[in-house]
Amino acid sequence: MRIEYSAMNREAAWTAAESWFAYRRRGGRWNRIAADFLIGGHARIQCEQLLTRDSRFYKEHFKGLSVVSP
Repeated sequence: MRIEYSAMNREAAWTAAESWFAYRRRGGRWNRIAADFLIGGHARIQCEQLLTRDSRFYKEHFKGLSVVSP
């Protein structure tokens, strides 16, 4: 497995913030924590794909992100 650490860059953080604000504007509840959006922003900008059990959330809020779900 090619697993590496990569710190979040500004573009990824901005993508996470934009997605969170869009979620809230559409009436999204506070039950989604910031970490969900930070993970999605990082994966969308800096990674090849994301492994998650919550594929519906990430596909909906991070268009173009390759999502793998078990």
